[in-house]
Amino acid sequence: MEKKTCKICGREFETEIEDAEICPECENEQAEEQDDLTIDEIENTAEEMSVGETADDTETDENTDDDADGEGEPFDGGLESDENLSEEEILALEEEARKKEAKRKKIITITAAVAGAAVLVSAVLFVPFKKDDAVYKPATVVNAGEKAKVISKRTNLFTLIQSSIEFAKNPDADMIIGGEKIDKSLFEYFYERAQYQLLMKNGMSTASNDEINKFWDNDENTKTALTNAKRDVITFVVAKQKAAEKGITLTDEEKSSIDQYISSYVNDEFLKQMKLTKEQVKYILEGSTLTSKLAQQVTGEEDKYNLTNEQVEAYVKANGEKITAKHILFTTLDQQTYQPLPDEKKAEVKKKAQETLDKIKNGEDFDKLMNELSEDPGLKQYPNGYTFGKGEMVEGFEKAAFALKDNEVSDLVETDYGIHIIKRVPLTLSDSDIQNAKSELQNALFEDEILTWAKSVKILTNDAAINASKPATYGTETKAE
Repeated sequence: MEKKTCKICGREFETEIEDAEICPECENEQAEEQDDLTIDEIENTAEEMSVGETADDTETDENTDDDADGEGEPFDGGLESDENLSEEEILALEEEARKKEAKRKKIITITAAVAGAAVLVSAVLFVPFKKDDAVYKPATVVNAGEKAKVISKRTNLFTLIQSSIEFAKNPDADMIIGGEKIDKSLFEYFYERAQYQLLMKNGMSTASNDEINKFWDNDENTKTALTNAKRDVITFVVAKQKAAEKGITLTDEEKSSIDQYISSYVNDEFLKQMKLTKEQVKYILEGSTLTSKLAQQVTGEEDKYNLTNEQVEAYVKANGEKITAKHILFTTLDQQTYQPLPDEKKAEVKKKAQETLDKIKNGEDFDKLMNELSEDPGLKQYPNGYTFGKGEMVEGFEKAAFALKDNEVSDLVETDYGIHIIKRVPLTLSDSDIQNAKSELQNALFEDEILTWAKSVKILTNDAAINASKPATYGTETKAE
């Protein structure tokens, strides 16, 4: 018996089969899946592609090898011309195809991105992404709202070859979605937006440039931002294409508003900062407007979007996604300059905070001390505490609050705003909380629907080009805005 590591789940398993690469459990799961392509299906698709390219009078030397008599040979047309694949990677793909030929499949299984391993994915058959805090993982969504089952990405050899050919024809494209090309600069727009959202999700709204740079030094954060950017591009393009399919178009008034916005605000300096062209800005604005109109139509037609307040409140409470907490804030910021106080002043503030915490531990009323001492400017507006989910508060405050049980009080918690004493209280949802949660749930349902549509869309990704993208780095003078 030989010990091996499964290429899908990463678990160790024992086997007597010399070339075994996946554990018996994963092999059984694969056998049950219905979407694997057989050799006949691959060759039929290859033949259609070849015929289509001939009809379009494209270059014949880029066509794939679809010889009907070559069923027993590795399907390797076009691989050698792909500049994104090394010789070792090409040989590995060909060897994998030969191994799978006995089972009449030409499927290459690769390790999931969530395992954190660096893997080659030059083309990926679309797999939906389900949100899990700040990280989006490859998943199959069983039902909207249900927790997704995470499965590994996989690609078949024909799609890999086709991707090689397509990106050889379109070297400036980072992704091709349903025939629509997304070039490098447009992908970078989505990537920078994904970076910003991930920073906010991790409580980095007031982080210094050094802290931001350190955040991006973590490879997992960079991978997450890239994954999120690819997901955002897919949902944007697929929604736009679905809108066209449903006959949704822009009115003359909407077109005029977009043109007026571009004329008024999109100058050379704007384009330089955004690294976009006017045409790309127009593409983004038109796509966003069409997606909004599509959402209005879809949510108005389907019953699953008609959520009652009671359903929303029950869902929020059952899933523990939101909590309510009060706090007493002792600020450590200068109220004139909003810069940190000197160390000696901070020490005085901390001493006062500790004295207050001691009083609470000795039985004094938390609310009374909060109303007397807290320097939180939001106290008047939120006297019963803040109701929030993960990613909505600064990291230190959020982590401490979620760690508490109802009616439990924290020790001193320091953030960039000051020193907090936090008390978690039973969850209360205001009308605005329920309406916000309802909108979030409806948006999640709509995103799931887009990703369901995307499963039938041919999506090619130029991962060699995408993975070369790096987060922006900053100097040391200013704070993130």
